[in-house]
Amino acid sequence: SDVCSSDLIASGLVSQLPGFEEGAWWVQDAAAALPARLLGDVAGKTVADLCAAPGGKTAQLAAGGARVTAVDRSAARLDRLRQNLARLKLDAEIVKADATTWQAGPFDAVLVDAPCSATGTIRRHPDIPWLKSEADIVKLAALQTRLLDHASTLLKPGGTLVYCTCSLEPEEGEGAVAALLARDPSLRRRPIAPDEVAGHAEMLTVEGDLRTLPCHLPGADPRLAGLDGVYAARLVREDDEPQSWRAEGDTNPPSVKPAPTPGFYGALGYGKLRDEMKEKRASHIIFVVRDDSSKADLLFQTADSTWVAYNRYGGWNLVGQFPASLA
Repeated sequence: SDVCSSDLIASGLVSQLPGFEEGAWWVQDAAAALPARLLGDVAGKTVADLCAAPGGKTAQLAAGGARVTAVDRSAARLDRLRQNLARLKLDAEIVKADATTWQAGPFDAVLVDAPCSATGTIRRHPDIPWLKSEADIVKLAALQTRLLDHASTLLKPGGTLVYCTCSLEPEEGEGAVAALLARDPSLRRRPIAPDEVAGHAEMLTVEGDLRTLPCHLPGADPRLAGLDGVYAARLVREDDEPQSWRAEGDTNPPSVKPAPTPGFYGALGYGKLRDEMKEKRASHIIFVVRDDSSKADLLFQTADSTWVAYNRYGGWNLVGQFPASLA
């Protein structure tokens, strides 16, 4: 449906409005409903919804036919999520866990609705400027970094990550995504098109991210106008060993390709190899592609200048380690 505010002005408790008890609808700001839609057709796909409670986006995904795993660390908020799903007659796997360390998947898609300063909700919560400080944003940005780094590890090759906040602060939006893309070259931005937000091109940044503002969707009646300030970016994990690593027209590998550093571990696959490269702060990486993408060699130098060698024949295998003096 198009992005719009409700055409109805009603008074009284939300729970007493027609259709609520029957599960015919749920309450969600129009801008808050956009991030889940950026995943496209989710029918039959596995989707992890991190920091999911109270469950508006979980409900969207489940209603779209996704197999949703909703993760949140708050038991009280998860109880509310369960109640909402039960009322809506929707199903999702519900997990109480810290989303920065939770292990599962890999998933076709991951949605991260990160805790934030909520400065984008100022039209509904005018006390926000007095409740939030610069120190709060620094702490939240650090949490968002941990969430993003971990969320990317839960994706299948080719999987989609949508990150969103209801913050107007660039440190919690554009800056967080730019830093993630610099750390992990296996991720690339998939720009959002105007037709994905009902033609509202003013809601998109030049990079193709979503950035709604309280002034968007103006109207004569302020009760039916405006949006929460929401930021969202859509990222895609490249296949485990993308063909783009091969030189143009290279039909007779092996060929040696220098790799960007730091952070290149993200593009090399999953599990043990990536974790070791992170732990040893890999740099000066050399990647050798052989006659097909299942065969390769990799050398990287650690923080103490030791060189580590791996080869890949169906999986990454440690070949050996030797000091820089022997390189």
